[in-house]
Amino acid sequence: MIMSPKALAEILEVSTKTLERWRIARERDAKTGPAWHKLPGSSLIRYSRADVLSWFAACREDEVAS
Repeated sequence: MIMSPKALAEILEVSTKTLERWRIARERDAKTGPAWHKLPGSSLIRYSRADVLSWFAACREDEVAS
């Protein structure tokens, strides 16, 4: 499944501007936001379901016992 930034923003309940900030940050830090694809010859950005799920799983934080 391939998603546009708008579709992914709706799923994650964030703005498309947040996704844009994550893309910019990811260029410096590979842990910020999911990987994306820029279609050749255009400015279109797309996200793959596999990349989003992988990133989301890596964001998991285990509860710390008190």
